[in-house]
Amino acid sequence: MSDDVLAMCDQFEGAQRSAVKATLQGFIDALPGGDFVVTYGMPSIKVGGSHLISVWGFKDHNSIFPGPASIALLADKVVNYTVSKGTVQFDKDTPLPSSLIKAFAKATIASHNARFPKKDGTFVEYYDNGYLKQKGKYRDGHMHGKWQWYRRDGSLMRTGAFNKGEQTGDWATYTRDGKKV
Repeated sequence: MSDDVLAMCDQFEGAQRSAVKATLQGFIDALPGGDFVVTYGMPSIKVGGSHLISVWGFKDHNSIFPGPASIALLADKVVNYTVSKGTVQFDKDTPLPSSLIKAFAKATIASHNARFPKKDGTFVEYYDNGYLKQKGKYRDGHMHGKWQWYRRDGSLMRTGAFNKGEQTGDWATYTRDGKKV
């Protein structure tokens, strides 16, 4: 966790500070491929420039902000929490359980992946740990143009191109350290 975020958390006292920090660290551990940033004045995780989740504390509770689609995916797991549109509140002195952190990490990635392909054909998919899995474009329902595939650790695995769904041109496979095979 960055010094800036640690300083932000210092405004909370005792158990609440520990609960916020532990919950943040749980999401950082669950989504190592994400970018840890401050968004909307709160510590957050993004992938591919898109907001996934924020964590913050308030006077009487702490909250995560995973968005309504992620909450809908986990409705059965949050029945004992106060839920509003896009927000789940939890006890201010207790971190969110690690099982729920992991479930929300996966749900936010699933929700993000469900937004693709875009109208312009752009397709991006992430692994459940936040690392990029594949990216390219579709045209008329077929893979088209340059595509890239990645391993779960974020390393580039393969590149190639398609013409209306048919492989074309040179394809390359890479080792984990980036050497072309």
